[in-house]
Amino acid sequence: SLCAVVAFVFAGSAVAGEPSLVFNPQVTLPSVKVFDDERQLDAGVSYRRGGRADWGYFFRATSFLNEKVGLGVDFSALGERDPEYSAGLNIFLRAPLEDLRLAPYLLMGAGYTFGGINDLYYQAGAGLDFRLTPNWGLFVEGTSQWVHEEDAALVGRVGLKFVF
Repeated sequence: SLCAVVAFVFAGSAVAGEPSLVFNPQVTLPSVKVFDDERQLDAGVSYRRGGRADWGYFFRATSFLNEKVGLGVDFSALGERDPEYSAGLNIFLRAPLEDLRLAPYLLMGAGYTFGGINDLYYQAGAGLDFRLTPNWGLFVEGTSQWVHEEDAALVGRVGLKFVF
């Protein structure tokens, strides 16, 4: 009917103080953006397989330019008796899944290793970032590292992430 069409067109507007004739049940919930341009501090444990198999620890600071691209610097130590240290620079490419609080990512970078083999290294890998809250998360990643003329070493890392 014509009245129904007019009521539909003017839904939500009050004419001369009269209530709207159409019920509009839209509910908008505030969205919480978990992954954005941000700074992160990571700390965790590492295990290297290949070359010398060793346990160790690492620290990383990362700054994301937007929700998908970031730059990070890291420092790690592998080995108990005669530790091998490394410091590197990485580029991160991530694909956040906000509803799941997950962000799979790829990383690639280069650095310098010292204390055992003193040489440049290159690495590429992938990981998964899971946010417990917008400021705290867990991550797991795996990389392949190449040092000069050695075979690739596989490195696994797991740790805690602080976002600020």
